[in-house]
Amino acid sequence: MNNNEKGFATIFSLSLSLIFISFIGAFLISASFIKHKYIAENAAEKAALIALSTQNCLRAEDIALKNNAIIINCELSQDSAHVETYVSFNNSQRTILQKFGFQNEGIIGIARSGW
Repeated sequence: MNNNEKGFATIFSLSLSLIFISFIGAFLISASFIKHKYIAENAAEKAALIALSTQNCLRAEDIALKNNAIIINCELSQDSAHVETYVSFNNSQRTILQKFGFQNEGIIGIARSGW
């Protein structure tokens, strides 16, 4: 082994480990966004269906709360309902996301129902 090759395996292994850890971190952050987006969209869809069928945004808000979301906008007409829900990240998720430059407090879901 010549002098230029000493420590190459150690540095190469550390580099691969850091790359692997970075991919895991990116995956976990992406999974958190996807999970919260799914919750927000699901709550918005259910709330829009309830709002349209009952013509009552308060009843839709109950459904959203049961799905871990809050309604930030509910618009009703005779034949359609437009609902926007919000799902917030918990404190530990916010702290991690802010370290990576994300300033989002949560995710918005939007749904429209009508005939």
